[in-house]
Amino acid sequence: MKQMLLAVGVAAVLAGCGKDAGGYEGYWREKSDKKEGVIAVKKEKGNYFLNKINVFTGKEESL
Repeated sequence: MKQMLLAVGVAAVLAGCGKDAGGYEGYWREKSDKKEGVIAVKKEKGNYFLNKINVFTGKEESL
C-alpha cells in the first residue's frame, strides 16, 4: 500500500512539473521501520516511467 502511495506521489509531482521534470529522474528510496524499497524514474521518448526495483534481486518491475 505504501509503495502505491509513493508511486502516486512521485507521479503527481512529475505531472505538476510541466515539461521539464528531469530533476526527478533517477532512483528514489523509500525507507520505513517495516520495509525498504527503491523506485526508478526513467524518461523514454518523452514519457516518464516508474519501475519498482526488488532490493534482493535488483530486477525492475513496472508500476
